[in-house]
Order: sequence, then C-alpha cells, then structure tokens
Amino acid sequence: MNSIATTAPIDSELLESEQPTQDGLNSTDRIPSTFVMTRAKDSSEKFAVDYLNELFKTSQENGISDVHFESLEVGNICRVRKDGKLRQYGPLLTDHQFSAIREKIYSRGQIEESYAKTFQVDARGWLRYGTRLDLRISSIPTTHGYSIVIRLLDQSNSGRRLADVEMAPAVREAIFNSINSAHGLILITGPTGSGKTTTLYSYLNEINSPESKVFTIENPVEYSIHGVQHVNVDMNITMANALRTALRQDPDIILVGEIRDYETAKTAIEAAQTGHLVLSTLHTNSSVGALSRLMEMGIEASHINETLIAVSAQRLVRKCKSKRNTASPSELEAEWLRRNNMSHLVNQHFGRGIDPKNYKGRLPIIEFLVMTDEIREKVSQNRIEDIYEIAKKQPQYETLTECAVRNALEGLTSLEEAMSISKASSLMNMDGMMLGERLVALKYLTQTQLEYARSEIEKTSAIKRVSLKDFLLEKHFCTIEQLAEVKDAPDFF
Repeated sequence: MNSIATTAPIDSELLESEQPTQDGLNSTDRIPSTFVMTRAKDSSEKFAVDYLNELFKTSQENGISDVHFESLEVGNICRVRKDGKLRQYGPLLTDHQFSAIREKIYSRGQIEESYAKTFQVDARGWLRYGTRLDLRISSIPTTHGYSIVIRLLDQSNSGRRLADVEMAPAVREAIFNSINSAHGLILITGPTGSGKTTTLYSYLNEINSPESKVFTIENPVEYSIHGVQHVNVDMNITMANALRTALRQDPDIILVGEIRDYETAKTAIEAAQTGHLVLSTLHTNSSVGALSRLMEMGIEASHINETLIAVSAQRLVRKCKSKRNTASPSELEAEWLRRNNMSHLVNQHFGRGIDPKNYKGRLPIIEFLVMTDEIREKVSQNRIEDIYEIAKKQPQYETLTECAVRNALEGLTSLEEAMSISKASSLMNMDGMMLGERLVALKYLTQTQLEYARSEIEKTSAIKRVSLKDFLLEKHFCTIEQLAEVKDAPDFF
C-alpha cells in the first residue's frame, strides 16, 4: 500500500501562518487557532467550517485522542476516541455534508483529492487551542467511500517527566536507576495506543541534558523536545538505516520509535554494545515476552544478556473520577478473581466503573522487569518461562493483571478495566487458535468440557450439524458475553 507525501500547491484557503518553518514546525505565534480559518462561501461550506471548528475545539477541551470520519452503508458518521473508547459524535452526516467536511480536511492537510480517491494518504497539521496540538491525518478509500482518521497529539505531554506519570514508588525508582545507566537497551512493550511513546518521552526528559547528544528516530515524530535531534522515518529511509546514520553523529542517547524487524533489532543492540543508551518499543504481550520476541527475531541470547537493562510492559486503563466511589465485585468479577488466584480479594471493595461518566482520563498499568544475573542465566538456557518466578522476587515487579487489580483496590480504576486488559493480553497470543482453544486459554472453558463437547458433537454429526458455540450455550458451559469476546475465532475445537 502506498503512502504518499503530497506535493500539491498550497491551497488558497490556507493562510501564510499555517506554513511550517524550515524545521517542519511552526513557531508558537504562527500556529492557527482554528481548524479552518476562512470564511464560508455558501451554506454547505459554512456547515463544514462550523462543524470542524467546533469538533476540534471540543476535542481539545475533552481530551479526545482521535477523530474518525467513516462512510458506512447506513450513512456517514463521525466518531471520537476518548479514554481509549470510540463513541459517536453528533448525528449521521449526509453525503453532501460529508463531502464538504472531507474537502476541508484535505485542504487543511494539503492533500490532493485525486490521490485520496485511489491511495492511502498521510499528512500533518498544527493547531493551538490553549495548548499546541499536532495533527496526523490519514485517509484511505473504502468500499462505501472514505475512512479519514485525525490523531491529536497534545504537545503539552512532551515535557512530562517520571514524576508526572502515575506509578508505584518502587517502579519509579527502578525506572530511574535503569535510565541513568551509561549504555544499554531499555524496552517498553505493549499494543498500539498503550502510551508507550509518551512514557518513553518521560524517560528522555528525565535524562536529557545540554551535555548529551540525543536523537529520536520515529515514524512519525510525535513530540518535539528542545535540544533533541528528531528524525522522521518514511518510505525513503528505514528505521535501521536512520539508526545507523545517527550512530555516525556522535550520539549519547537514541530513542528508536519501534523495533519491528531483525535489522532494526540488530542495529539497536550494536548501538547499545558500543556505549550508547538506546530506548525503544516492541510489540509483545508482557515484559518477559520481549525476551522471547528478540530471540525469535534472530538476536543471540548472549547479545540480549550483554545489552538489555530492563523491559516494561504497559497498558492504559480508564481512571475513576473519585477514589471514594467503590463497590464490591459482581458475580462475574468475583469469579474472574478466583480464576486468577485472587480469591482473598472477593470481599474487598474496588473502584466503581460500569457508567462511562465514572471515568476521567487514563492511568498506566506497568509491569517492570529488571535484568539480573539469574534472569540472564535463564535466557542463556532458553528457559524463558522460568523468569516469571524469578521476577516475583523483585520489589517493583507485578504482572499487568496484578498491577491493574491493585489500582482498582485503591479506587484509581475498576475491576471492569482490570479484566479488560487481562483479556486483551490473553487474546494477543491467540492468533491461529480455534474457538475451543481460545475459550480454554481464557479459562472460560475447561479442557474436560471441551473434550466432552467434541465427543457429543461428533456423535450427532451424521444426524444434524451443531456448532460448538450453540452446544456450549445449550449446556451452559459458556455465556453469550464470553463467546462474544472470541467471535473472530473459527467455530471449531
């Protein structure tokens, strides 16, 4: 799929103040204060101008991270993502309204309509509603029209330090000690949207100083820090090539946006081996899982042991508005606690969720693993699964689930949120699994029940075909809600 950096002439609607300076960024006083700054020529254009300006003002005021415009069978819709959840913004849009809005967005991003009709197009822009917002605009044609997503990056987050990130004191101390190492590799793992980049920048702000040469290599650069050299990776330069070039620039600290392949991993390891501190991210399920992932990429165990300082797994959960608003677990939540070896907590009170109005903002859930000689020995022996028991001895270490439940006990989040990250973590490792296998992995079904279902369905297969889902519901082995979580799995054993 092509990603096009548009070279269209500047649209006449764009003011001079919207043009970036040579470094690609606008000076503070030149960033526009509204999404569209022109007067409307007709009623259709006026609707689009008013709609977009009000939408982005509201988004900034309410902590919206992404704005989605989508063409669907039933019409055109705008949705916004707040605290990780998408919700509809206003009524459906007519085709005429959607077209006018799309034209304004394309004009704002200097996107040529002829390109957007055929290709994926990416663009960027800037806004200032109190604080500076960087906009990442992505458009792709779909069967019903277009999907346009605009990510809002609040630049006030670029100055966050460790003290600004909510975490247990023991975790903060372990992170501080790790990032103050002279050289080595530190990783943050987690899915897209788990706050990895924001946390990485808090690390960087903690150790950045005039005495250090600091590079970030990202796709794209999300935040701007004074004194740091930011490098944008695009279709013309790979992450590994950019990293190799940065190493010839006499750097002290390098932030690599993401390690996706062997070449980037190998170059990051080499950088850490030659006296540089490297910070990066990886897509894995847990902190321990990062060790397996590096080995799967082809990195030798000896090189991991030589360079890796620590790994942090991270998720984001919605934060409860009030720590005093608590409730005892529901039946489903109590059963979940028992399945996760936390029966001693079923009579406790936790943050109250359920209603979205009970939440405001998000909270990081962190599982921080520090490499030790004992862990390195297990890596050398390729006995990664043994590391979990060793990790439990570390004062700052707790699994993602344990961290989420502790925060729910403190009233900072809810059991509902703790359960959601636990299930999401389990499902990340279930690609290729059949329905029955997934249900067993999630502990919604026992292996004995699955074997019984297989036997009974095979007995009746000559008479009638019964799906596994139907059988499990009929026998009350699983609930509709549990089956909905694995709806994408093949309906088989």
